[in-house]
Amino acid sequence: MDTKWVRTITTIVAASIGFGGGVLGQYFATERAISIERLKNINSLRSKAYIDFFAAQAKLQQARQDGYSSYRDLIKGQSEQQGHIEDGQLAARLEKTLWEYEIETKEARMKLAAFAPTELVEELADYYRKYYPSRPCDPSWEDDVRAYLAMRQELLADIEPKNIKKEKMYSLMWGCQPTASKNEDASKSEEHMTSQ
Repeated sequence: MDTKWVRTITTIVAASIGFGGGVLGQYFATERAISIERLKNINSLRSKAYIDFFAAQAKLQQARQDGYSSYRDLIKGQSEQQGHIEDGQLAARLEKTLWEYEIETKEARMKLAAFAPTELVEELADYYRKYYPSRPCDPSWEDDVRAYLAMRQELLADIEPKNIKKEKMYSLMWGCQPTASKNEDASKSEEHMTSQ
């Protein structure tokens, strides 16, 4: 009877372990499949954003060959010197190319801010801060930046563990620098006065 009892318990334990292993295996396989699918979707979105960004940059390179590096320069040149571009077809082509470059680059930068790798976002933000004139950001854009950071946290959970500073997002998305709030300015003046 003892042997029969031991065999029965051994069979029940083995069956429980097998069943538990199967359930856990299925759970982890499902989790892994979901994770892999999410990563595929993010990589697909990133690839599309890179292609859009490079296509816009190609338009800028084309315009630079004709001597213009921005839509603003073209318009400014046309208004300062009427007839600066003697060929009307060239002027129309340049205007269209540079306008498309401006719009497409802005769209691509917004997409990259949402789901590009953290390191790329930081590098692009530094690039735009270094090579393009910066202006103060509209204070209302802070809500947009918070929304984008929340979006990144949702989309890139377990993919990009490092957070991005708000200032980098402002630089990448709009090429601007956030202005200090009045409270920050007041606390800085207090610190300056107490240090004297």
